[in-house]
Amino acid sequence: MENNKMVLDVNEKPAIAKWIVLAFQHVFAMFGATILVPILVNSTAGETVLTIPVALVTSGIGTLIYILCTKGKSPVYLGSSFAFIAPLAAAYVKGGLSGAMTGVMAVGLIYIIFATIIRFLGKNWLDKLLPPVVIGPMIMIIGLGLAPSAISQIGLVSGVEIEWKEVFVAVVTFLVTAIIAVRGKGFLKIIPFLVGIITGYIAAVCVGLVDFAPVAEAAFFSIPQFAIPFISYTPNFSAILTIAPIALVTMAEHIGDHTSLSNIIGKDLLKEPGLDKTLLGDGIATFVAGLLRRSCKYYIW
Repeated sequence: MENNKMVLDVNEKPAIAKWIVLAFQHVFAMFGATILVPILVNSTAGETVLTIPVALVTSGIGTLIYILCTKGKSPVYLGSSFAFIAPLAAAYVKGGLSGAMTGVMAVGLIYIIFATIIRFLGKNWLDKLLPPVVIGPMIMIIGLGLAPSAISQIGLVSGVEIEWKEVFVAVVTFLVTAIIAVRGKGFLKIIPFLVGIITGYIAAVCVGLVDFAPVAEAAFFSIPQFAIPFISYTPNFSAILTIAPIALVTMAEHIGDHTSLSNIIGKDLLKEPGLDKTLLGDGIATFVAGLLRRSCKYYIW
């Protein structure tokens, strides 16, 4: 953890031009995953459980909460957690929207409780409960479980005729992103997602996959449909028990992601700002997100 590998440290500010470019990359990098979770949850439940506008707003609120709790020392963005998809849909079937969201809030409270225990007792006991040999496979399972969704998104579905245009755009986007990440030089090397997205969009336009008609019909501004805090929620203990255990999975994911990020930036985030503060920020953000009809997780900036 002695070698700092970051181009810019967390307390440094880039030049205005680089700042704008990096900001766009952060937005694009988080956008797809953050809106995909509501789409998949709604598809699994068969009804609208989560809305994309609320997902985006609470994602930003959660990130600000995390930054406050960690005093801006951990370069992390809070977004959607794929681990919530199946439990949230199941909880919705058992207890409706209010039951599902109180379950998400319960997960946030569990995070806060664990953060408080770690604050006073240290994290050695948690290392025994969730060793690397457990954390690694859990993160792999979450990621690999999404592989079918990724494949279906590019049109490779059994029994459906393959559309070469979608496959072509997917391959071009992936290859450009991978090549820039591995072979890119200087500033270009740290914006592979932005370059890949722009290239993929141009490729999609060239083969006729982009429909501009909905853009002309879309409203310039939209107010997310938030819940009325607490008033619109009725706890359902069956739903809560369906979601609450996912806290152990997402905490393992939390530790694994922060450990990986620590290796990337050359700083041990589990010591400074500390696992108690990162869990606290994640927990409060998850509670607030559930309060406003969302579930949270984090992504690297």
